[in-house]
Amino acid sequence: MAEESSDLLKTQQLQARVALRSKNLAAFVSRQVKTSLTQDQFTSLSKELLSLKLEKYISEVVTSISEAKFKKSSDVFAAAEICSLLHQRYAEFTPLIVSTLVKQLAPAAPPVSGLSAEQKEKDDADRIARQKNSLRLLCELYLVGIAQDTPHAKESLITQILKDLLIPDREKLVNLQLALVFAKFLADPFILKENDVECELVTMPVRESTTSIITEYYKAISKKLVKEHQRVRMIEHTNQEHLMRDGKIHETKQERLEKATKTYEKLFSVAQTISEILNIPMAELREEEGVTRISSIGISDGNKDKDDKESNANNIWEDEESRSFYEDIFDLKSWVPPILIDKEKDNSGEPPSPLTVEDTEPGKSTEIEIIEGDTKKKSSTNAKLDALLTRLPNAMNRDAIDQIAKDFSYLNSKNSRKKLVTTLLAVPRSRLDLIPHYSRLIATINQIQPDLGTTVVDELEREFHSRQKKKDQFYLEEKTKNIRFIGELTKFQVTPLPKIFHCLNVLLEEFSHHNIDLTCSLLETCGRYLFKRPDTNVRTSNMLDCNPPDRPANVMKDYSPIELYVRKLVYFDLSKKNVEKCLKQIRKLNWED
Repeated sequence: MAEESSDLLKTQQLQARVALRSKNLAAFVSRQVKTSLTQDQFTSLSKELLSLKLEKYISEVVTSISEAKFKKSSDVFAAAEICSLLHQRYAEFTPLIVSTLVKQLAPAAPPVSGLSAEQKEKDDADRIARQKNSLRLLCELYLVGIAQDTPHAKESLITQILKDLLIPDREKLVNLQLALVFAKFLADPFILKENDVECELVTMPVRESTTSIITEYYKAISKKLVKEHQRVRMIEHTNQEHLMRDGKIHETKQERLEKATKTYEKLFSVAQTISEILNIPMAELREEEGVTRISSIGISDGNKDKDDKESNANNIWEDEESRSFYEDIFDLKSWVPPILIDKEKDNSGEPPSPLTVEDTEPGKSTEIEIIEGDTKKKSSTNAKLDALLTRLPNAMNRDAIDQIAKDFSYLNSKNSRKKLVTTLLAVPRSRLDLIPHYSRLIATINQIQPDLGTTVVDELEREFHSRQKKKDQFYLEEKTKNIRFIGELTKFQVTPLPKIFHCLNVLLEEFSHHNIDLTCSLLETCGRYLFKRPDTNVRTSNMLDCNPPDRPANVMKDYSPIELYVRKLVYFDLSKKNVEKCLKQIRKLNWED
């Protein structure tokens, strides 16, 4: 009895060890096949598979192969060779791998109700990523004869799969990437081309069918491409109108444009690739027709030919010297070493925080020396920057201003740029002759630091609107300096065109008093530039020909003599030097009146 119990226990232990070994072997095989199915691991993997008896683990091997992710075409070829080795050794492998791949290539199931658009898009992306691998592997197995057509079937295996995936999808184009993968990697054996020779691997009826399916799908892509192109242009036009009217584009509208542009570019890339493979012309993407306008100022045609455009471009500037000053900007980006271009990575320009007594510990003397050295270096940099900024008022020619731009590139930091912006915007109102040279300096440095131009323009625009809101009739020289600065930066293409038109529109809407002078100053600065540019000619003409806004005339307020005297004291006479004198005069007034 004891012997029987002992034998039974040994048998159970042996069975447990065999089961555990089988389980471990199955897990090893599935893991090893899935992770090693690449061209680099092909030799070692093939030797290992040939040395093992896998009759009981064919399903695990098939699952691993069907779920493998291929990064390169060579990985697909390696997977096909592994399948060929298994096909030769195990009869049950081939029908199982083919049926598994075909099942994976089935069309997407109807979406679950209540599923969000984002989740549905994510699910489709995951499915397509799997199906791209399955499609390529199945087609390779078809070419080497492992996957074969069913006898007496109406359609071949590959034709039926493409028909199920692409024909019902011609409206939504969800399987766009599958069509691209097939056309890009499997065009030679499966797609007929002009003067193409017969392929030994694929019969002519199969090639004709697959070519027809891809061609029909491409027609659907072209149709959708034209619609998306029109949609992007319509959104751009709408956003441009909002920008011109409000001076900015709402974030949701900008996101809508970015999303539409991304969809269009993705569709265009696929259409272009398939068009080249099929040797079919791309769909014609028509731009919006230009606006032709005849006015007292001149004739503007948005569809002028190339010669007319070149002629207009040549007439933007009064002479060659002006053209050279505004267009031949020194190429600072190619001159400055990349290491000197501030990338805003832990280089804010702020001095390091000094160490306190509590922070100092044995072994930190080196850190203290480094901080002291950095402080000295910072002081030296500030001194050089101050010396450079003092040269600005005397930089009255192109060479001098370009040299300042070069020298500044060696002192470039966030704080340096802030200090430079402050200095440039503080140009004396009596030195309007410096503004063109300062604008050239901004345009030159803007090549390596675009935030400089953006900061200057934003500050000028803020000052412009601030003075317009006050509606006072003082500080005309400051207002003139501001609008001239904006105009000069427009000619250097630093001020965006919508912003300059917005400023002009604000002045014309309230076309009285100082706004008349400011409009003249703006047009004197960049009016010719805006009018002669082909892309701004029509808008400039429309704005210059516009009628005054339909509103009642402004009624001037009548001030008493004493009120006029007080306004004179406060707005004209008052300064730091005569504060006491003005206060004395004001105290003499009858405060009980």
